[in-house]
Amino acid sequence: MKKVLVLFMLNIMVVFGEVQLRYSPPTEKKEKEVREWMIKNRVIENLVDTVNKEIKIEEELLVVVGDGDSVHYNSENREIVITYDFVMEVRERFKDEYEKEWEIYAKDSIEHTFYHELGHALVDLLNIPVLGKEEDAVDDFGIIMLILTSEDGEERAISAAELFFMEGMEVEEYSSEDLMDEHSLDDQRGYRSLSLVYGSNPEKYEDIAEDLKMDEDMRLMSQKLFEQQSINWLRLLEPHLKDGILLKTYKEFE
Repeated sequence: MKKVLVLFMLNIMVVFGEVQLRYSPPTEKKEKEVREWMIKNRVIENLVDTVNKEIKIEEELLVVVGDGDSVHYNSENREIVITYDFVMEVRERFKDEYEKEWEIYAKDSIEHTFYHELGHALVDLLNIPVLGKEEDAVDDFGIIMLILTSEDGEERAISAAELFFMEGMEVEEYSSEDLMDEHSLDDQRGYRSLSLVYGSNPEKYEDIAEDLKMDEDMRLMSQKLFEQQSINWLRLLEPHLKDGILLKTYKEFE
């Protein structure tokens, strides 16, 4: 009986409905610390709860927090994989930069990464058409989900942009492979994220426009970008939306 209980505690499964969350057993002390931090702060739990309240997904989708080479969506197993290594890396980046508020920035950035991978999953499971680069589309989806589903979503999106800029600062020179990669460049992803934040609330985030030296055309473009991308995603998701914030927002846009 004790052995069964230990195994259960090591391989934690949190069931929410259509989307389920599983923590794989940590293999080292740092991973155990990260898992405890994530569970304590409900880093992924709250997001899974939000998705199950907002979106109907007929197929079972599993979110696995554990080992792996990288964060990704596995279409064969219908799994979103968030690795302990990724979470550790994000935590360390923000610890080095922000002594007191690093946990907030780290949590926010991980949330965007989750929604980014959820975007890939929805494209696959709900047969959502994508014109252009899918990575760009799900980047936008992640920012939009943060903004629309949480009270301080814009601030969380700014944290996500900060992570992109941190990663971009490490690149001394871009190779042809970088320029041809399925992802846009880190700085581009950061600027686009901030553009969406500004576009969602121009009066509140006038400082972003000033910091990015946006002229009037760029300001209007950012507002149009946020509205268009939000409407496009919500329109495609509308047949699968539950009676929640996203459906209400879609009706307001329409």
